[in-house]
Amino acid sequence: MKKLHLLNSSPRHTEPLQQCLRLMGDQDGIVLMEDGVLWAKRTPINQTFFERVTTDQKLYAVSADLSARGIASNDCLEKVTVINYEEFVNLTINYAGTHSWS
Repeated sequence: MKKLHLLNSSPRHTEPLQQCLRLMGDQDGIVLMEDGVLWAKRTPINQTFFERVTTDQKLYAVSADLSARGIASNDCLEKVTVINYEEFVNLTINYAGTHSWS
């Protein structure tokens, strides 16, 4: 059963992301939103956290939240797919369930 994980905590609080990554299933996805989009920025530390994410697992970031924090799409990690709100809603419909991490 594919699950969509919603992460809104900033890199100052690593525990929610660490727990999320430990519990991710093979075909789960993570949506980075609110302050969670700070994880999407291309940095060595962020890259290290997401090394475990496989090609079958998906990593998304909400474009409006990126813009609000001054992060351009081309400054994101390669594994990150930038999505708008409509695409976010479609993801919540297409995954079997959601889990919020904060």
